[in-house]
Amino acid sequence: MTGLLLFLIAAAIPAPSKAVGLASHATWGAGIGLESCGHWLSSEQTIVEGVVWIEGYWTGINLMNRTDGLVGRTADVSGVVGKVREVCVAAPSLPLEEAASEAYVALWHGKSR
Repeated sequence: MTGLLLFLIAAAIPAPSKAVGLASHATWGAGIGLESCGHWLSSEQTIVEGVVWIEGYWTGINLMNRTDGLVGRTADVSGVVGKVREVCVAAPSLPLEEAASEAYVALWHGKSR
């Protein structure tokens, strides 16, 4: 069980670590989160796919966050997605996973949860 937990932590933390400036390393990932923000925002279908991906990604990070697993609780899904969208509009070439991580860190540390 500990091995699985460590694997999940390693899989969930890479993008947030980039968002806060820690060293990057090779990681496994899947889904539209690996695509650019510009791709996510390019069509109705990709927007819906991205929203679902963001919900799962955010939930996963919150599950692994032992300090505060309630990041985004008062923003609700539309607020969380809106924050990710803000990051994406400012940096359309950024991978969606990095934008979501940046938004997560901003909401976590910005007290605007």
